[in-house]
Amino acid sequence: MPYYFYRTSATGQVEQSSCCADTASERPMVERWLVDSVVHWTKHYKVSGFRFDLMSFHTKGNMRKIREKLDQLSIAQDGVDGRSVILFGEGWTFGSLVDRDPKEAMTQINAFGLGIGTFNDRMRDALRGGTPHSSEKSDQGWATGLYWDFNHEPANQNTPTAIGDQRNKLGHLTDVIKAGLIGNLADYRLNDHLGNSVMARDIQFRGQNLGYAATTNETVNYASAHDGYTLWDSLNAKLPFYTPGRAPATATAFERASVQRLILATVLVSQGFTFIEGGSEILRSKGGDQDSYDSGDWFNRLDFTFRSDNWGQGLPPAWKNGGDVSFWAPRLNSIPSPSPADRSDTLNFVESMLRLRARLPHFSLLTGPDIQKHLRFYPDLEKDHPGLIVFSIDSPRSILDPKLVIALNPSLEKVAIRSPFAGRPHRLAPELGGSALPGAFETLSIGARNIGVWEVQ
Repeated sequence: MPYYFYRTSATGQVEQSSCCADTASERPMVERWLVDSVVHWTKHYKVSGFRFDLMSFHTKGNMRKIREKLDQLSIAQDGVDGRSVILFGEGWTFGSLVDRDPKEAMTQINAFGLGIGTFNDRMRDALRGGTPHSSEKSDQGWATGLYWDFNHEPANQNTPTAIGDQRNKLGHLTDVIKAGLIGNLADYRLNDHLGNSVMARDIQFRGQNLGYAATTNETVNYASAHDGYTLWDSLNAKLPFYTPGRAPATATAFERASVQRLILATVLVSQGFTFIEGGSEILRSKGGDQDSYDSGDWFNRLDFTFRSDNWGQGLPPAWKNGGDVSFWAPRLNSIPSPSPADRSDTLNFVESMLRLRARLPHFSLLTGPDIQKHLRFYPDLEKDHPGLIVFSIDSPRSILDPKLVIALNPSLEKVAIRSPFAGRPHRLAPELGGSALPGAFETLSIGARNIGVWEVQ
């Protein structure tokens, strides 16, 4: 049947609100093709996870059927445990299906309770500042200098200039990151930066509910992906660049690498799925290209030899970045590439954080009751240090496992706080250089733009 597989408008035109013709998965045979394809790839090719680009162009019913069919697969009958197959995708609120049936489109909010992950743009934008859109590329966020290291950039769109307003915004973005750390659960109660006890679903972020997930596996926390700027390029747009009154006037390569490590570490200590863009662990650049889909290997290449991070190899392609030449040209010409040591150190750090996450069960909490029972924030320890986040996690496996105390410090200052478990044996996590033998700690020190992770007996 002509046009059956494509969504059409009231006048019979094929909808193209995606990158091309929109697939009409609300039609029975298109849905069957979608479900059967996923099951086939799982059974016969042992694919262990599926990412759906523009998942909100499919229906909740489509995705529910895929999940249900996968869950019916067993090792005994099918050679695979379908319940272990991961499903996630983009749940953005736009497109032809959202326009005609907003309650049925598989958006972030509508995905509640399905056990299917959606990318968490709230945490991404709070960590970095602004949005991935080029018009907000220089706006600062929790990790990139808001309040602590203002860039005074004329291109800013939504970064307040008054220091008091910056502090208030930093407080709000800290709430957003806390919600991400608990898997963006809608029904988690936390104390916001104003001291109010609120449900995460009742905090607003750009006009939408902050918390939207029923379980943590419905959240994919990340800081950058293939769309938009690489994390390194985003930092080069946001951190101070020839900022009057700052010494040095431009953020150093070490400062930039420190911010990148802090952002990636924050993602990696969160509940739910965590996602790292390829190359973030080695400070990869695309030379300021905001959309490199059609830019070829010159901008997309990855160099695992550390000889080049691809920064400063020319202006980004004009067909996607033509209006940004005056912004990027001076930065590409004067901000140095990170050294091989910077890239190697960042890779080693990310690998250490991954080993920590893999070793301990503390980062696999699934439900709201799990989070409420095992994870706690400490606002009294944070209140004198804007942006500081301190939390503890109990092991869900055994009371014999250590507690974790984690502190995230986006400021330019070393911070010292009294441990919430003062007097008990502590050790810095061995993956981060801690001793094998615990000692009695009263005070915990967290370096500027850094993370601390301690195990408490």
